[in-house]
Amino acid sequence: PRQEVINTSIRIRAQSFALRDEAGQSIPYFVRAKREIDPGLVDRQIVHYGNYEPFMEYDIQLCHPLPAMGYCTLHIEGNQPGLEQPVTASGELLENDFYRIALNDNGTLQIQDKLRGTKFDQVLTLEEGSDDGDEYDYSPSRDEWLRYSTEFAVTREVTHQAWQSIATLKLRMAVPANLAERANRQCSGHLDVTCRITLAHQSPRIDIELALDNQADDHRVRVLIPTPFPSDTVVSDNQFGCITRPTRDSAMANWEAEGWKEAPIAVWQLMNFVALQDGKQGLAVLSDGLREFEVIGEQCDTLALTLLRGVGVLGKEELLLRPGRPSGIKLPTPDSQVRGKLSCRFSLLAFAGDHLSANVMQAARSYLTPVRCYNKIPFDAMKLNKASFTTPRHFSLLTMDPSGPVLSALKKAEDEAALVIRVYNPSEQAVLEGGKVTSQHSLSDWQAVRMDEQPLPLALAAGEFGELAPCQSRSVRFRLARR
Repeated sequence: PRQEVINTSIRIRAQSFALRDEAGQSIPYFVRAKREIDPGLVDRQIVHYGNYEPFMEYDIQLCHPLPAMGYCTLHIEGNQPGLEQPVTASGELLENDFYRIALNDNGTLQIQDKLRGTKFDQVLTLEEGSDDGDEYDYSPSRDEWLRYSTEFAVTREVTHQAWQSIATLKLRMAVPANLAERANRQCSGHLDVTCRITLAHQSPRIDIELALDNQADDHRVRVLIPTPFPSDTVVSDNQFGCITRPTRDSAMANWEAEGWKEAPIAVWQLMNFVALQDGKQGLAVLSDGLREFEVIGEQCDTLALTLLRGVGVLGKEELLLRPGRPSGIKLPTPDSQVRGKLSCRFSLLAFAGDHLSANVMQAARSYLTPVRCYNKIPFDAMKLNKASFTTPRHFSLLTMDPSGPVLSALKKAEDEAALVIRVYNPSEQAVLEGGKVTSQHSLSDWQAVRMDEQPLPLALAAGEFGELAPCQSRSVRFRLARR
């Protein structure tokens, strides 16, 4: 089962409402905002017949358990008293059972891990620097000048809700508009930043959303996350496992003398998470689409996550880190400057032990699979044919142990009426045994298949995945008999 804070919206023709579960029990909720909407936006037929009574749209928040790989139905009763939850938190601190977060005057965070007593300071500093590279490679300018968000004035606001607290930080960074301005230490460009930090009351994650308005060229913007974990290595995930890499490459000291074509900088890629750890605890960044990171600092203890790179050519010659001919065609690509507004999001997760024992990869997949809500109302903006089947009001497909293999995909089979589930072993070294799924329904025709869904000569008991080597994936085709 899964339980977390859910933010959604409902539409109803009522000035109040109650939420009830299948047993008729009232479900507590919190109204974040409400507004009146025209009935024509809901169903044009309503207005056609002369009924102009408005609808209300409510942005609500609740915390209700959900069945594993499934859904439940809550009923909305209009013009009934509901269990509206009050706001109990106050002040400028964001706090739950896992963290105490204070806002520094310079727009960064001070995070106290309450379970382990670890402190993280100056978190979410933005670093803006040159990018004299091309679409293939990053390379700094020979006249580098770094700018930091801590140099600029910031406004902040803290909002407390029933099940979460939100801090909003806003600032404008004055930055060089191009490489020539950077060389001359001028700043006619700017980068507007709105940072929204959300801490749900029962969550071990700190969720961060950044809205940027980029009005400068040829630069790179990164968010810095300092940790107290100096490390020679850093771990991140890839398609079907994890990979541990060095935080520094010794070849950087003499790469030109040895005749390398390009400097071996330790800028690495991730799929869903990257973590620094010391064997006893660590901090992971869970990323939704941000794929590039570097570990920086004299002690290699700070994660730098790339938010944007703005460059103007496909291929460029004589880069500082890649001297010589262009890597590709020297073609202008002005859209690659990424001017204008863009948004990104990521999350921070402090953990005990290492990334495997703490199930960090499963946490990353959960973060990237948010709860979806659908508000069914007795009106239709578009008339559709009635379905020939009905669905239960409460359903769970499968259940998996979070300490077992990681779910990669669950999909319909391409060529038959069956499902395909794909899992993998996230460990780089250990063999994983005993991974399985359970279900309230009968699983049949449990057959290991290749990626192209052709059968493999491997016998597996129903619901079991067998032995998985390090970073090995396994796909299984099966059928489900609903009770």
